[in-house]
Amino acid sequence: MSQNEADYDSVRIAWERELENDHLLDLQDLELSSMVSCLSNTRIQLAKTKAEQELEASILTQEVMNLEFMIEDLLLLRKRKILAAVAANEDLQSDMTLQEEEFYNRLKRAFKAHQNFVDMTLAGKTGSETSSQEDDRSLPQQLPEDTDEEGYVLVRFLEPIEDKFIGLDEAEYGPYREEDLATIPAAIARTWLRDRIVARVVPEGLERNEPSDGYEQKQSD
Repeated sequence: MSQNEADYDSVRIAWERELENDHLLDLQDLELSSMVSCLSNTRIQLAKTKAEQELEASILTQEVMNLEFMIEDLLLLRKRKILAAVAANEDLQSDMTLQEEEFYNRLKRAFKAHQNFVDMTLAGKTGSETSSQEDDRSLPQQLPEDTDEEGYVLVRFLEPIEDKFIGLDEAEYGPYREEDLATIPAAIARTWLRDRIVARVVPEGLERNEPSDGYEQKQSD
């Protein structure tokens, strides 16, 4: 069995297991990356197939279609399971890709905010009254358009980041707990601000474009 055939079987097995189980199974970024590589390699093989190799081309075409379907269906299955878990107020302990974790955390915040809205409404308070009681500092802020993508930004984490990651500067960052303060690359901060993973912190007296290297991650208790 070739390496690509083994990778194809791995995709099929992962998809079938997710399909057969009601709960969310483990899936890490490395495993998903291997699935994507298998699809890419199969497409390359198909592109290199000569015109007279009709049978091989037909087989590879079907494999590409199968891989596309299985990977897409796998991710959609997992999305539905994440949605169902959040709606049922269940904490997920399964390994997820970074994108899935961000999706899961955003959903939890949205459901929590809506439940707070329901509770405050039943308490006789209007939406404007409840909004005015929120701490504005917890709201993420967009970075100015002229922010240097190779610069750094001081942020406060609204959601935990459990895994370490490597920035464009090749430095290692994380993990971070909720409410941790850290200086992270602006390119990453821009995405996380948009996804409400972090909130920007602008210390008093600090100029907008001045490096904030002097601000270190808050130490864990």
